Order: sequence, then structure tokens, then C-alpha cells
Amino acid sequence: MRGTYSVALLMVLAVLAVGCTARTATVSRTQNQIDAAYQALNRGDLQTAEKAFQEAHRLDPDSSAPLLGLAEVARLRNNLDGAEGWLRKALRIAPNDAAAHWAWGRYEFARKRYTAAEASFRMAIAVNPNWFPAHIDLADLYMSVLRKPGEAVRAYREAIRLNPNHSGAHHGLGMALWALRRMKEAEAAFLEAIRLDPTNPLPRQALGRLYLSWQKPEQALRAFSGLLRLQPAFLPALMDRGDVYLAKGQLDLALVDYRKATAIAPKNAEAWFKLGSAYQLKRQYTEAERAYREAIRLNPNYALPHNNLAWMLALGRRNLDEALTLAQRAVALAPNIPEFQDTLGMIHLQRREVDAAIAALQKATSAKPPRAEFYYRLGIAYSHKRDRQHAIQALRKALEIQKDFPEARRELSRLTGR
Repeated sequence: MRGTYSVALLMVLAVLAVGCTARTATVSRTQNQIDAAYQALNRGDLQTAEKAFQEAHRLDPDSSAPLLGLAEVARLRNNLDGAEGWLRKALRIAPNDAAAHWAWGRYEFARKRYTAAEASFRMAIAVNPNWFPAHIDLADLYMSVLRKPGEAVRAYREAIRLNPNHSGAHHGLGMALWALRRMKEAEAAFLEAIRLDPTNPLPRQALGRLYLSWQKPEQALRAFSGLLRLQPAFLPALMDRGDVYLAKGQLDLALVDYRKATAIAPKNAEAWFKLGSAYQLKRQYTEAERAYREAIRLNPNYALPHNNLAWMLALGRRNLDEALTLAQRAVALAPNIPEFQDTLGMIHLQRREVDAAIAALQKATSAKPPRAEFYYRLGIAYSHKRDRQHAIQALRKALEIQKDFPEARRELSRLTGR
């Protein structure tokens, strides 16, 4: 959720403003304790914050604000049962308090009771339609958990109506519009988020990724490069820009970014995998192998480096035992990836394990869209099994997908005598 201590402090100020003329001295002392409590929260000093909230509650036991603060302290201590007690008390004291219903919604969110959280945020809005925190958290709930981008768009727009200068609301709106494939509107929302908060890397990152999904790599590069000028060590942008360079065949530039990524985050397995991919494409196989092995060491459950290293070892026709182990591990981790089945099938084929090769390659041909090389290798496997009919069928399918495939055409000619 997007709320911060500063937002919560605004919430408390709004609550305490009610009835201030009747109890000026008490409210003033209570407010001082509340201010001190939130300052302590911002420092991460939960003990001091708790004492200040407790003193505020002693001074004004009829105010819900200190109770909401105590609930926040309990939540930060991962004491959700304790938070529940304070929140229930706050709702009993102030059943028509939008802040209390909003805080209860956040509690329900923490409990992963998302439908109940939605209802509480809506109750907060019904009590006070101008209560911005409930609008933004409801929008985030629709977008991040309930996967209702249409509802999220409406909620973000209402939040923006109340607070047009909230960069996070524009960023969230952009993400929801992007999910609906309303690309131009999403672009405008991200640009507005950047204008409102030029130092926040997240909308710039989102803008770059939007351009990538929009098939606009040059604009994506400009977005990522602009972000990296502001924050040279921002890891996601380094890896994303490296991906763009890799897709464009600018391997040296990709390597620069991936090397920086591994230097910034040496324990990030994905950065090492991407570095290995770039080295592999440059045919610097020793460096690629080293990077893949590091990715596997850091994350033994990361299927991609297992597959790629297995493929490299198989192509080099060295250590086929290890190649088989790596490929089997990749398939075990992600059995529905056709490329992994293809790697496994190719290794079985090299090891003359024809039935196992056919079984894996048949699964590989489930790829969407179909891949000619997978059918070609399946045809070769059937040929080794002396199953001429199925070999011809697979090779013809390969040529149907890719007419310019000389290896498949040669093998088909050999089998058919034409």
C-alpha cells in the first residue's frame, strides 16, 4: 500500500481538528504527543512512538487518533492481533471516522482478506468522500491484488481529482491503463508522474518498460538512459537497458550494463544470468559459463541458467553427463517451457538415447508459435529410430514453418530420395 507515516500524520491532524474549539488545551497537548509519536515512527523508534501514543490516549481517551497510532505500532511489530484490538476500540469510539475505517482496511489487507479490505476502504469513502488515503489504497488494491484494472483506473482518477499533485496516483493510473492496453493514456500518466516527482525512479522505469511492450525500443532506451543519468546505480534500469541493447544486437553495450549490474548487486542471480547470455551471444563461452555457474550458485532454483549452460555444454560436445543433469534440472523446475524440453531432447539425442529424445522433443513442439528447429530435431530423432514416416512428417512441418531451412530440406531429401 502507498501510505506513509507522513500520510498517517495528515490523517491524525484531520481527525484531531474535529471539536478543537471545545477542548483546545487538551487537543493541543494531545496533538503534541501525536506529533512526537509520528516523528519517532519516522525514525523507526517504535518504543518512543508507543509511549507518546499512550500518553495521547491518556490525555484524550475519546479520540480515535492515538488508538490508530498504537495500531500502527503494533502492525510494524508484526503484532496483527494487537493492531486488531486497538482498531476495534477506535471504531467503537468513532464509528463514523473515515480514518478508522481506512486503517481497518489496511489491517484486513495485511491479513490478506482483500474483499474485506475493499469493503472497509469503500466505507471510509462513504463516510468521507474526500478522504484521499482510502481512494489511493482502494486503487492500489484493485491494481496489485484483485487484478481489476478498470476499477483501478476509476479509483486512481478519483484520487487524482482530490490530490492532482500526487505522483504515485499518476504512476498507479499509468500501470492500470497499461494493463488495459491504453498505451497513449498510460504514457501521459507516467510522464505526469515524472513531472511531479522527477527524482522517483519508478515511473521512469515503468515508462521505459511501457515503450518496450509498445515496440518502441529507441524511446525505451531514452527513458532508461535518462533514469540512469539521475541514478547511475539503479539496478532495474541497468538490466532493462542491457536487455534492449541485447535485443538490438549491441552486445558490447549490453555487457557494459550487465557488468555494472553484477558489480552493484553481486548476489543477484538474474544479473549474472543476463551477463552470461550476452557473453554467450558474443561466443565468449568461458566467460558465459562462469556467469551461468555463478547464477546457479546464487539461486539453485533458477531454471534459465541451468538450461543455457546445458545447451552450451551440449553444443561443445563436452561433459554430456553434466549437460544432461543441468537440462533435467531446468525441466524439473519449469516443465512447461518448450525450449527447456528442446535442450533436454538435443542432449538425449547426442547421447544416443533416442526414445528419451523423442519424448522431450515432442513436448518441445508444443511451442506457440511453433518452432521449425524443434520439429527438425524431432525429425532427426525419428530418423535415428528408423521411424521414416514420423521423421518425414516432422521435417515437412519444419519446412512448412520455415521454408528456408537447408538442413531440414537435406534430411528430408535423404529420406524421400527426392
